[in-house]
Amino acid sequence: MTESRLADRPAAFWDAVGFDYSAAEIGMGAILQKHDLTQGELNYARQKFGWTRRRKTPQVNRKQIIKRLFRLLDRAIAKLEEEMTTVGDKEVAVLSRLVQSMGKLIEIEAAGGPNASPRETRDMHDIRSKLVARIEELKRS
Repeated sequence: MTESRLADRPAAFWDAVGFDYSAAEIGMGAILQKHDLTQGELNYARQKFGWTRRRKTPQVNRKQIIKRLFRLLDRAIAKLEEEMTTVGDKEVAVLSRLVQSMGKLIEIEAAGGPNASPRETRDMHDIRSKLVARIEELKRS
């Protein structure tokens, strides 16, 4: 790599290389080939101009996130039931928060439209009803 080869390239050329590099749409080999660069030249330009590659962020899937939160909530409830040896205000408060969380998730899912299957909705309401019943039982004890 020679300094003169880098200096001979116009600013518009380096802008195009920087755009391709930052966009992260094509691989490094394709960038080198497209712009007739060596790896060393690209590394030098990257350092000189302060380029960083963008990370590809995955598409957010609302339905998948809600399902994961329901599974997490279900595991938390199961763990609490396994570990609960005494009934006190602390356990009632935790279950109460879990019921509130379940209610919020059901509201969020309902607001998302008719994408939820009737079985999923019925299961969520069943879990919430069981939690409410468990809290009432704990309060009576």
